[in-house]
Amino acid sequence: MGRRFKIAVAVAAAVVAVAATGCFKSVVAYTRYTMAIYNQTEESGAYSRAREIESYAFYVDTTEWRVASYEDALNRTITNKTTGEQLSVPDVLGEFNSSKEYSMSMVLQQEISMIVVVNPELKLYAYRSYELPVNLESVLTKLYMCSWRRTYTSSGWVVVNQFYVEPPEETPRPRMTARARMMARALMMVRARMTVRVRVLMAERMKTMAARPHGWQERYDQERHYEA
Repeated sequence: MGRRFKIAVAVAAAVVAVAATGCFKSVVAYTRYTMAIYNQTEESGAYSRAREIESYAFYVDTTEWRVASYEDALNRTITNKTTGEQLSVPDVLGEFNSSKEYSMSMVLQQEISMIVVVNPELKLYAYRSYELPVNLESVLTKLYMCSWRRTYTSSGWVVVNQFYVEPPEETPRPRMTARARMMARALMMVRARMTVRVRVLMAERMKTMAARPHGWQERYDQERHYEA
């Protein structure tokens, strides 16, 4: 009886200990946001890793704030959409290491953040709203920045190309009418026949010249000389 009682007490104590551990388990209140950034300069060109990136974040919402220009993005300035108020001191500055594929990282600690990425190589900037995940210590993601495109959205990001220039339009070649096509084909056939005829005549002329006695040209020239 005493032994069974001791076993029961030990089991109860273990259960209580496990429950207590679960109650006091630490909760991660931040996220390390890490990103790989790739450049593309032509529509069909290959992607390459970005070599120069500036990144930062404000603890504000993109529904109320925006980046007004590329110059503002470089100067770490955002603008309130309603009041025009500006903020120029980010809450978080990102780190960049070009030797790593996931080269940009920052630690976010508030529920809502506005993340800004500036790409001086391509003269592009991008921003997005980010909601802090629950109890997630690290996030890996990717961003593709294309200088050949006008401003576009991609996976929650707004990628702004302030300096986009429309490519020149190709001048369409005039379409030939059915009658013009028929005339062109007929002309090509006539030229082909003429070419064949000329070749035949030249071949016949060469045969005739080859069949004449040796020295006929010299005698012909001498006869003409005497007649003169």
